[in-house]
Amino acid sequence: MTSYYNKFIEEGIIDPNVHPWVAESWRRCDARKQNHETMPANGVRLSANELARQLELHKDVLTYVDGLFEQNKQYFNSHNLSMIIVDEKGYVLKNYALPFFQRSIDDIQGMRVLEEDCGTSSLSVARSHNVPFLMFGPEMWVRECHSGDACSAPISVDGQNRYFLSMFSLDQNDLPYDILLSLLMTMKYSVENYLKMIEYWKVCNIISEDIPAAISGSTGMAPCATPMTGPVCAWMRGPVWKMSS
Repeated sequence: MTSYYNKFIEEGIIDPNVHPWVAESWRRCDARKQNHETMPANGVRLSANELARQLELHKDVLTYVDGLFEQNKQYFNSHNLSMIIVDEKGYVLKNYALPFFQRSIDDIQGMRVLEEDCGTSSLSVARSHNVPFLMFGPEMWVRECHSGDACSAPISVDGQNRYFLSMFSLDQNDLPYDILLSLLMTMKYSVENYLKMIEYWKVCNIISEDIPAAISGSTGMAPCATPMTGPVCAWMRGPVWKMSS
């Protein structure tokens, strides 16, 4: 695949074996004349105050993802993996494990990582086509990222993307793709179900606040409320993975 990348960079020719979604992204990056050698040193990012506000806004979800990461930390460490969670606007809320694209954790947090910022990536394709996407190193626009692979998935509730999870390897050697993809999808569906549960309890709280007032007003008696509880299960599903030939 490196030869396909070099052919496009040097001659502007797309090899038929390049995945069409990757090819269309390459063309857009080339039209923007984006740097293809290294990650941008000074990209678009949130201010310190805005980052703090966003972290507070999303703290419940981040705490939940923290727990998922801790459960799988040994796997991340043993395979030199890093992971980021990105908000719906493309800003990195948190970086886990090893540095993302060899950048420090503080440096990447709050940075925008859209296609127009970082070029072709699994995240940009997953965002553009709203599907999980596994990308091999030489398919990425930035050459310094070619040593590792990446996979990303949208986290959606009621058809609306709320976050994106992206996992990156710093070394392609002996990387078990089946386990990596299974882990990503498990975390994706787990976070989605957590978000659905939060919304469910918000609705329950609204109802529990309205119903007592209505009953008290009609009977003059204070009602007795019984909280509803129930398990939330993260189901493993079989995604259709879009890979290059």
